[in-house]
Amino acid sequence: MGALGFLGLSGCIISGDDGDDDELLRECRADADAEAHVEIVVDYDQSIHEMVACGGLNVTLVSSVTVGIVDAIIDNRSDATPPDWEFQGDGVYYTNGGGAEMTTRFYANADFSFAAAGDPLTENLFLVDSYLVGARVVANIDINDPFSSSVELTFDGVGPYVELLGYGENPTSPIALDTSAWDRVKASLGSLDFDSDISVDDTQSVSTVRYDVKTGRMPASSLLSGVGMGYELEMASATREDLGQALIVEDWGIEFVDGSPGALNGTIEFRVEGDAFDYSGSLTYEDDTFGTPEYRCE
Repeated sequence: MGALGFLGLSGCIISGDDGDDDELLRECRADADAEAHVEIVVDYDQSIHEMVACGGLNVTLVSSVTVGIVDAIIDNRSDATPPDWEFQGDGVYYTNGGGAEMTTRFYANADFSFAAAGDPLTENLFLVDSYLVGARVVANIDINDPFSSSVELTFDGVGPYVELLGYGENPTSPIALDTSAWDRVKASLGSLDFDSDISVDDTQSVSTVRYDVKTGRMPASSLLSGVGMGYELEMASATREDLGQALIVEDWGIEFVDGSPGALNGTIEFRVEGDAFDYSGSLTYEDDTFGTPEYRCE
């Protein structure tokens, strides 16, 4: 922890990663161990790092709804469910790990025969049979006349979400595929909206961190194109029993942005109460996977 300090309107602010640790919260700590007192914040930041992993899992999920389904049809596979995810029924997709649990749902983005705009989609979007039963891609190649060659999508029946492929409610087999056919399918599936609920119960080095967040509803294609996915806080707490400390979140405004790797943007304002002294501060994320802390003597 750092000692790059300056006086602000609310008191002494200590910020950053470099400097003399003797300066850390020196105006309010008296003889207490400031490093020990801010470990709860370090643990909280480490736990918030799960929001990067959860964002990455969402990227994998929505990519599999778009590109994954197309690849499954082309490869003659029946299931495009991505690793680490499972379909629980009634439109709910579930994953867990690292002390976090996440459920995701998808929603119609327009009016269809099977749902109105905004309605949840309850059937499994990762099964090819949800769109076309027995789908097969057939290439008709004439070696004597390559310009007469064609590619067709044949199938035995239609599934509940066939309209999402862009060929209407009752397409007839075979469907002739032109060079942009798959791009249109990906665009149609990518326009589906989704949101997620995330619950974290995480034991870190000296603290226990718990929080529940919900992502803002957004189109799958927006997340894949780099639009930020906001995390809306519903509940948050962190406690350190040996020091009798509690971290209370006072303001929360972070979002996930896809990239290589994904990162967080925004700020979390908090206060820490307990043991020898209280203090407040913030964690700031600027395309970071971990936050930059600032600590304030009130």
